[in-house]
Amino acid sequence: MTGTTGDGDHSRWQGPVGDTLAWVDPSAPPPGSDAATCDQLSALCSLRTAAEARELVLIAHLCDTAPAPTGPPVPGQARLVPGGADGTPRIPEFLHLEVGPLLGLTPYSARRLVSDTLDLRHRHPRTWQAVLAGRVRVGLARRAAALCAAAGLRRDQARAVDDAVAERLPALSFGRGVALVEAEIIRADPQAQRRREEAARRQRFVRLGRQDTSGTRMLFARLPAADAIHVRAMVERLSGILADLGDTRSQGERDARALGVMATPARAVALLAGAAAAAAPGPAGEGDPDAGMRAPWSAPEALREVADLLPTTDLDRLAPPTPLYVHANAAHLGPDDLARVEGGGAILLDRLRELLADSKVRLTQVIDCRDTTAVDAYEVPPAMREQLNLTEPVEVFPWSVRRSRGLDADHCRPYVRGRPGQTRITNLGPLTRPVHRAKTHAGFRLTTLGGVRLWRTPIGRRYTVSRDGTRRWSQYTSDLEALVGHRLSRRPSADP
Repeated sequence: MTGTTGDGDHSRWQGPVGDTLAWVDPSAPPPGSDAATCDQLSALCSLRTAAEARELVLIAHLCDTAPAPTGPPVPGQARLVPGGADGTPRIPEFLHLEVGPLLGLTPYSARRLVSDTLDLRHRHPRTWQAVLAGRVRVGLARRAAALCAAAGLRRDQARAVDDAVAERLPALSFGRGVALVEAEIIRADPQAQRRREEAARRQRFVRLGRQDTSGTRMLFARLPAADAIHVRAMVERLSGILADLGDTRSQGERDARALGVMATPARAVALLAGAAAAAAPGPAGEGDPDAGMRAPWSAPEALREVADLLPTTDLDRLAPPTPLYVHANAAHLGPDDLARVEGGGAILLDRLRELLADSKVRLTQVIDCRDTTAVDAYEVPPAMREQLNLTEPVEVFPWSVRRSRGLDADHCRPYVRGRPGQTRITNLGPLTRPVHRAKTHAGFRLTTLGGVRLWRTPIGRRYTVSRDGTRRWSQYTSDLEALVGHRLSRRPSADP
């Protein structure tokens, strides 16, 4: 395929035979219908995937055929160096400097491209074949290989990761695919993960950014996960108290003010103790429920009042509750097994102790995700909403990566007032508000079957979604074929 000529003029894009790819020319007229436009977009996606895969094949071929340096050894002379991580062949040291200018890449980017290519071919053979078949995007495959190399995995460990993820990556978005690979890297070498965690702990910091013209500055910090969770919870708690005291500024402004209050611990305690005293029941006529809040939180009077309150205040009540959602597999509870912390990713189970250190832990009742009890109301009860968050952790729209907590709980089959039993876990799905509106008002249709959801777009495209990911179907595939095909292709997983 020809593109730009040497003098900068754009020649016509052509395939190997005549004008078979003339429609790829950016100046070609658009198709005559929406369906034909979608056909071309789909074909371009496939073409781009094939072109990126072909690029890797050609780079690997260059690595195989590039001549080795010859002649007597001279200081500074080119030499053979490992092409990638453990298990990859040695290649001429400066081969990437040949590849980079060809593809418009910096030397560093070209070196990474060569390394990722060889890592994929020699350490991740199943993912490599999936890339060549057009089932896994090159960007995700390269990231998987690079993560394994950065973690220092040996070739056999990288292949164990490859065996675990190769069949699942085609259905996952980039973010979910990366999260899966990261979890399998931990599983492949738990001891190395502990060493990486220890190294990361030594890289903690708190830094100030540059002050801008608005008089504000950025504050950056790298904290232990437990401390970061507690700091965020305390900011939310103080921000809520400020709102109760009449602060009408935006949530973001109140949060920033609350963090500033925490810089003076006595002021933060004054706010917290005043709020706790106001909420605590007491005998009629005794105590002052407005103590600690009546005076401005920044005034000396507030600090004197809180000093009187502290001896009779349960200090544990000043700490905000911090929900921590942990998902583990009951069949895999050893110290080297994994758990997933919502908002934090996969961790080794024995690291949970650090997350819970210095905390009073209250375990909530385990929710039976098999429960399909229905209610007659349109509103979703809190227990059912929590069950939905657990059974559908991600938005049930194609390729979405949005976590379900906080999204709309949509009735997959539209709710009809007066008909009993419509609000049940099997008829609910988490959706962002724009997607929810598109389903309600813009012609997007949703059908469910046994945990698989079939989306039909207004133009007639079909996609199926489950916890395993997304699959794209031909417009000629029937709804039933797509639903059944997705269910048959689902694979059991040992992930928590």
